[in-house]
Amino acid sequence: MNIRIVQMLRILGIPAHVKGYEYIKTAIMLMYDDDSYRYNITKRLYPKIAKIYGTTPARVERAMRHAIEIAFTSGNIELLYKIFGYTIAYHRSKATNSQFIITILETLTLSDLRFS
Repeated sequence: MNIRIVQMLRILGIPAHVKGYEYIKTAIMLMYDDDSYRYNITKRLYPKIAKIYGTTPARVERAMRHAIEIAFTSGNIELLYKIFGYTIAYHRSKATNSQFIITILETLTLSDLRFS
């Protein structure tokens, strides 16, 4: 799963040198292993990632938001549209952190089911 997450994030246009890239990758892996993170992103997921990387939950949230912004401004817009479709508010033109993480996880999980 880790390799597929890396491939997806790179295809979407999130540069590997951005801190948010690692945080998003870790968030998807944690959520893949424990679905309860889906309902406690601010109170459980961000603090868990912050503890892993020795930073604060606020910095984790901000770095993820920055990485997602990069993807939606200069990444693979065609693929982003295909994955997110109309789930993103037009005036914001990018996914929230939770929308992004959950949608990418579901996309990868559904493709697992389709090919098994």
